[in-house]
Amino acid sequence: MKTHYDGIVKVKKQELNEAQMRLLNARKKEQNIENKIQLLVKQMLDIEVLSKGSVSQLAQQREILAMQRRQKELLDSELATAKEQSMAFERMYEFANIEYEKMLYLKEEETKEYIKKLKKQESLELDEISLQLYSQKALS
Repeated sequence: MKTHYDGIVKVKKQELNEAQMRLLNARKKEQNIENKIQLLVKQMLDIEVLSKGSVSQLAQQREILAMQRRQKELLDSELATAKEQSMAFERMYEFANIEYEKMLYLKEEETKEYIKKLKKQESLELDEISLQLYSQKALS
């Protein structure tokens, strides 16, 4: 049975799926950034600190460490942004889910009302048929 909510439910389901995909992509991006940070930290820990060597070698190593720290700060900033986006997409998903469930409920209620109306109409028609049959028997 078609209800007037069928089209709305379909659109809300599409919105819910889209919100879910955005949320999954945001979480995937967040995980990728976390993996990059872990890899960078591992690389930083693997670098041996020179205690002997020329001044240029010491300066070069110091510069490499400084670059890696800056890169980690950038990744930390990206991670914070990605987490904010994930939270925003999660709120969007929750809202879309609530809207979808609401429309689904309204559709079900409309269906119940229609069935109730049909049952009442059927009951009235059966009463009328019974009355006609009774009248025919009474006249015979």
